Amino acid sequence: MKRLLRGPAAERMLAAAGIDALRYWLLLDLFTELADRREILNQLGRDGITLKISSWMFVFVGGLACLGFLRHPPSALTFLVAFALITALMLGCILISEAGNSLVNPVEALVLAHQPIEGATYTAAKLTHLLRVVGYLAPALNAIPALASFWILKEPFWYYPAIHLAATYVAGLLTGLFACALFGWLLRFFPAARLKSVAQIVEALPFLAVMFAGQIWNVTAARIGAWMPEGSGLRLYCSIALPILAAAIVLTGVWALSGDYMIRVSGLVHGGGGGRVKSRRSPASDIVARWFGGPPARAGFAYTARLMRRDWAFRRQLIAIVPLMISAGVMLGQGGAIDPFSGRFSAVHIVPHLFGVALFLVAIAIVYGGDHKGSWVFLLAPSGVFAGFARGVYGLLWFAMIGVPHAVLLAVLVWLWPLSHVLLWVVFSLSVASLYLGMVLRLIDGIPFSKQPVTSRGVYFMGIMMGGAVAISMAVGLQYLIVFRSVWMVAAVTGALLAAAGIVTRASLAAFAVAMRFNVGLESAETGTIYTEIEA
Repeated sequence: MKRLLRGPAAERMLAAAGIDALRYWLLLDLFTELADRREILNQLGRDGITLKISSWMFVFVGGLACLGFLRHPPSALTFLVAFALITALMLGCILISEAGNSLVNPVEALVLAHQPIEGATYTAAKLTHLLRVVGYLAPALNAIPALASFWILKEPFWYYPAIHLAATYVAGLLTGLFACALFGWLLRFFPAARLKSVAQIVEALPFLAVMFAGQIWNVTAARIGAWMPEGSGLRLYCSIALPILAAAIVLTGVWALSGDYMIRVSGLVHGGGGGRVKSRRSPASDIVARWFGGPPARAGFAYTARLMRRDWAFRRQLIAIVPLMISAGVMLGQGGAIDPFSGRFSAVHIVPHLFGVALFLVAIAIVYGGDHKGSWVFLLAPSGVFAGFARGVYGLLWFAMIGVPHAVLLAVLVWLWPLSHVLLWVVFSLSVASLYLGMVLRLIDGIPFSKQPVTSRGVYFMGIMMGGAVAISMAVGLQYLIVFRSVWMVAAVTGALLAAAGIVTRASLAAFAVAMRFNVGLESAETGTIYTEIEA
């Protein structure tokens, strides 16, 4: 297979696409070697273990999707179109994120920028790992549906599984091309300094499309039905013209991506907000320094606050929080006016636990950063300051993700409920969120932003998320059925939660400080393995 792919026929195909075959394979070997040496850990297509685990998860999802067709057997065309759309949506969430991570933050491209490498050659080598993602995940998602078609379809036929697998694989490939073309158009229309922020907004769009797919489909179908009635010539014309237009947009986007990509590399890597950063002391950091441990706490607060806003690797890992915030806002808008003490189920029963989900996502991502090699600077810090530094990080997370949002909720809900109910619910929610924060601190196993992102970590935490969803459902049920039936019961439970949050947080902060000192010790030992002292 290797000889076939690197033979004369493949070289002619690459040359026809404007790709230098020799440099393409050299770059591909370089990226493979870096992945084998664990120097590239943040790309799914180059992490074989994570890719295989993700494939088994897609097999499970494909099997679950088949259950929805058992009661009402569909036609072969309906079944095929449904799974082609599911494949495109699920792979779109992954491939757009992977393409953005490869193209918008290409640190290794700076090393190669002085080499005579064309943009098309480098881009093709950089994005080849997307083909591996499609090759694993598209067949995994559709393996069970293709085989189950003999029992699901109204009129099954023996060669349908081959058609199903081929069509869904093509849908995955087209989704990959669309992801590349999307970033090609972004490179064309946005300056390199702004592209990081724009790319992260784009990466959040597929998650929103999956969450609100039903509403988007209903609105789109209604508009199409109003503008183009069934059987009209305009609908036939659009059914022919729209695929041609989509293909033209994708091809021109891919061409724009490969044209001058290497010229923009420096601007992509070093691009920021475009403005001059002013150094000023935050009033919140003064409060943290006063109550949480002096200058070390201020350092932990300021360091974490600045990098949470600026670090590319951290921000792209938190894209999943955006749909969570939007869904929480929609849920509160629909049912937030219902007083939880009224005996009816209210959306605010779920809100305290949404803070826990958001804190969990931050905790598993905050230790990883794009500039992890700069963590050597903590070797200069005395070991005794890490306890205060940990309290500063805790103060920032509590202030930014618990205190400020609850102040906003208090200002909104005071117009909807009795004042005593609002105050009691806010204190209850604060106690629940604080307990969650104390627990998730245990997941921060090092200095924030001091490690290279690892794709496998997210796969392993999927089990924790599923177990957490079950625990949250039980907690919401207890709140609705038992706790919020009495004001005194809520007050008693709130006091118990506050006491538990204090005990858990104290133990977690001590473990957090120990984890930071341990990782600094590992950093010190690593420098000893690289350099050897020579006695004169």
